[in-house]
Amino acid sequence: MADELKKAEKEVRVLRRKLDRSEENRRLLEGISERNSNLFQNFNAEIESANEQLAEARAEADQANQAKSAFLASMSPEIRTPMNAILGFSEVLSGTVRDPQQREYLDAIRTSGNSLLGLINDILDLSKVEAGKMELEFRPCDAASVCHDMSQIFVQKASEKGIELVIEVADDFPGAVVLDELRLRQILINLTGNAIKFTASGSVTLRAISDTEHDGVANLTFAIIDTGLGIPDDQVDHIFGAFEQTKGQSAAKFGGTGLGLAISKKLSQMMGGDIRVESTFGEGSSFLVELKDVGVTTSDDVAAQGDDQVPSVSFHAGKVLVVDDIVYNRMLIRTYLNEYDLEVIEASDGNEGLELAQQHKPDVILMDVAMPEVGGLEATNWLRDDENLKDTPIIVITAAAMKEEEEILRQISDSYLKKPVSKAQLVTELVRFLPHDEVEPDQAITAVGSDRHWSSDDLSEEQRTELPELQKLLADSVSTWQELAETLTINDIEIFASRMQGEGHRFGFMPLEIWGERLATQATLFDMGSLPGTLAEFEDLRQDLDSLIGV
Repeated sequence: MADELKKAEKEVRVLRRKLDRSEENRRLLEGISERNSNLFQNFNAEIESANEQLAEARAEADQANQAKSAFLASMSPEIRTPMNAILGFSEVLSGTVRDPQQREYLDAIRTSGNSLLGLINDILDLSKVEAGKMELEFRPCDAASVCHDMSQIFVQKASEKGIELVIEVADDFPGAVVLDELRLRQILINLTGNAIKFTASGSVTLRAISDTEHDGVANLTFAIIDTGLGIPDDQVDHIFGAFEQTKGQSAAKFGGTGLGLAISKKLSQMMGGDIRVESTFGEGSSFLVELKDVGVTTSDDVAAQGDDQVPSVSFHAGKVLVVDDIVYNRMLIRTYLNEYDLEVIEASDGNEGLELAQQHKPDVILMDVAMPEVGGLEATNWLRDDENLKDTPIIVITAAAMKEEEEILRQISDSYLKKPVSKAQLVTELVRFLPHDEVEPDQAITAVGSDRHWSSDDLSEEQRTELPELQKLLADSVSTWQELAETLTINDIEIFASRMQGEGHRFGFMPLEIWGERLATQATLFDMGSLPGTLAEFEDLRQDLDSLIGV
C-alpha cells in the first residue's frame, strides 16, 4: 500500500511539473504572440508611412517633371531663336572668311551648332508631349506620298553609305486618310533616319500596308526594315525610353540623343496607335508603326486641303489694322496686301492697336495673340467693350492655339488664322468681311511682293550703292543652294532660308525676304512637295537682282 501511495505521489508530482511547464509555455506563447502582434502592427505602420512618403515623393517628382516639361515647352521660341542666329551668322561668315584656319573654326561652330539644335528640338518636342502642350491636327492627307517623300529626304545619305533605300506602298493602301501629316512625317523621318544610321550595308525598306477598309476606317502599318546592327533581346524593351541607346553602341560613331524613338512612340500613341520592334541582333530590325481605326477619305479632300489659290477679287477702298509686335510679321501682311486698294495701318502692341483703331476706324483688324504687355485676347476684349468699335470684324492670328484657347478665340473674334499665314488664307478671310468685286483670273493680282514688280526706278540711292554687296553675297551662296537642292536637308534649309530672309530685310530687297519666309515655312512643315520648286526660284531671284542693278 505504501509503495502504491509513493508511486501515486510521484505521478502527481510529474503531472504537476508538466502542468507547470504547460502553463509556462502558454504564458510564453502568449508573450510571443503579443510581441508578434506588436511587431506586425509596427511593421504595418512603417509600411504605411513608407508608402505615404513614396506617394508624396512620386507626386513631387511628377509635379517637378510636369513643371520642367511645361517650362521647356514654353521656352521653344526663346531657345530656337538664338540658335538659329548662331547658325545663320556662321553661314554668313563662311562666305566671307578666306583663312583656312578660321574656316575650320567656323565649320566646327556650324557642326556643333547643328548637333545642339537637333538636341534642343528633340528635347522641346518631348517636353511638349509630356506637358500636354502638343496638339495634333487631323486633316485629310496622302500618306503614300509622305512615304515616297522619304526617298527624297534620305536618298543622298543612303547613297553615301552604299545602302539601297526601298519604298513600298501596297496597291490597296488608301489614297487619302485623316491623320496629322506633319507628325507622321516626323515619325517616319526619325525611324528611317535611324535605320540608315545603323545600317552599314544592305538595305532599308519603308513598307506601307493596310487592312481592309470597313465603316470608313482602316488599320495602317508603316514598317521600317533594315539589315543593320539589330538589338539584343534584353534591350528591346528599353530603347523607347528617353535618352536610351543600345548598350555598347558608340555615341561618338553614331551620335544621336536617344530621344527620336521616345518622341515617335509618344506621337504614335497620340494618333491612336503604337510602335513595336522586331529585331535579331547582328541581322537587322523592323520597326512597325501601327495606327488603328484611321479615317479613310477621298483624294478630293486632300486636293481641297492643298488648294492655296489666291481668290480672284478686287477689294474696294478700305483700311486694315495689323496688330503684331514682330515687325517682320507686319511687313509680310503689308506685302500681301500692297497691290490691293487697302490702307494698311500697323500697331506693335494691344495698347497702340486700340488707340489706332479709335483714330482710324478700320474696316477689319488683324490681331496677333502673343504680344508683350497687352496681348491679343485682352486687346480684343477692349475693342468689344468700345461702343464705336464693337462691330469691327476681328481676325485673330495665333502661332499655336491649344484646344481650350481655340474655343476662347471663337467666342471673342469673328475668325482666326494659324501661323504661318499664306496670302491665299489671308485674302480668303478678308473676302468674308470686306467689300469686293469678283474679277477674271487673268485680271487678278498675282505674285504680290514679287520681284517682277521691281524696277531700277524703285531703288533709293542707298540701295543702288548697297545692292551690289547683296549680289555678291548671293553669288557666294550658290554652292550652298545647289547642295540644298540636291540633299533637301531640312535643318540646313531652315538656316539658309532664315539667312536669306534676314539679308533681304537688311538690304531692303523685299522679294528675297518674302522668298526666305516662304522657304522657311515649307521646311518647318516638311512640305517636300513644294520645297524643290521654291528652292529653284533662288536662281530667278539672282537673275532679277542682276537685271535690277544693271548687270
